[in-house]
Amino acid sequence: MNRSARASFIALATLLGASLLAAPDARAQANAAKIDRMTDLVVELMPFGKIFEDLAKADPQWPLPMGGKGGVTKSQHACLRGELSPAGQRRMKRVDVAAYAAQNPARLDAEIRLLESGASRLMNQLVLAGADAERTGVAANEAAILSAASVEQLAAFMSLMQAPEYAGLRRLAGMGDVFDASKSKEENEAAGEEVGADLATQYMLKAMGTCEVSTSALFSE
Repeated sequence: MNRSARASFIALATLLGASLLAAPDARAQANAAKIDRMTDLVVELMPFGKIFEDLAKADPQWPLPMGGKGGVTKSQHACLRGELSPAGQRRMKRVDVAAYAAQNPARLDAEIRLLESGASRLMNQLVLAGADAERTGVAANEAAILSAASVEQLAAFMSLMQAPEYAGLRRLAGMGDVFDASKSKEENEAAGEEVGADLATQYMLKAMGTCEVSTSALFSE
């Protein structure tokens, strides 16, 4: 190999080495972007942080007693309100999404597309309408929400709720198989309320763990 050829070979090898080193970083960045996007969509899908935020605005003492009752300090109370917020929900949920992405990398693109197609936004509207109904006592008008959706949004929503290939995504979101086409509207609504209460409790307990609040605070007068 002459000097010119050897120099060209070394230059080529250097470029190949650099590209191989850069590729993992690029893949990691792309994967992190997918995790962030999926997290945003799942939080939109089940907007408990927004519901908690509305409760906090309505009641300065929410979610737990202060002033020493139940051993909850002012700093712990502030921590709880920070965790039980849109930003707090996103922090909690990103951990779950990252674990899900590591186990199911081939599913992410299709599931992100499904949620972006309208499934996430439509579910968001229904969940917030249900929360408003619970707070005000005025029944939610689910029919109006669904009738205002496009055909594409409804198709994506129904796929999310029923298609077997999205069972993992439903579990990730926290809804599980809450909707059953063979059951009545009343039965599905009752199941939805049960799931909602369970998810709210899970978020509360996670927040209490993060803020080092004793569970005795749940039962204080």
